[in-house]
Amino acid sequence: FEHQILIGVDQTDVEIDNNETARNEVFVTNIFNPTLIPDPLINTAIDPNIGSEDRFGVTFQNMISYGDHWRLLIGGRYDEFQSEFILANGFELPRPDIDNVTPRVGLVYLHNPNLSFYGSYSESFEPNNPVSDPSLTNFGSQLDPTVGESLEAGFKWEALDGRLLTTGA
Repeated sequence: FEHQILIGVDQTDVEIDNNETARNEVFVTNIFNPTLIPDPLINTAIDPNIGSEDRFGVTFQNMISYGDHWRLLIGGRYDEFQSEFILANGFELPRPDIDNVTPRVGLVYLHNPNLSFYGSYSESFEPNNPVSDPSLTNFGSQLDPTVGESLEAGFKWEALDGRLLTTGA
């Protein structure tokens, strides 16, 4: 058995300081007879919305090779999300801390140097912010994180001295 270990850490800090109060303007034009659309004037508030979003993540994975033909990838990721947001009117939206662990696993069989078969499973996680529009009935509600699953099986084949690459999944 041969092991290749990967450990990664990332941190993203975003400071929010804006006075934009309207967005998602919709403009329609004809692509065959386009007209110039003026730059939209976005309504702004005198006092800004302020806050922050802090994200921290740790990734760990181990690729285990067994002989010349087998590769097993086992890993996971830990994510932590913290945020705060205070509207221009002074209302502070509830922002609980959110954390999650997502797994990853994959298996590759290298039939020969030009043909391999694989299977993989992974999960994804993306936190969502609370509803910040006071005109909505669920204003201030914390939305559930967006989560996903990926399950894939397939093959990769190389021919003609690398000039033809084929993948099926």
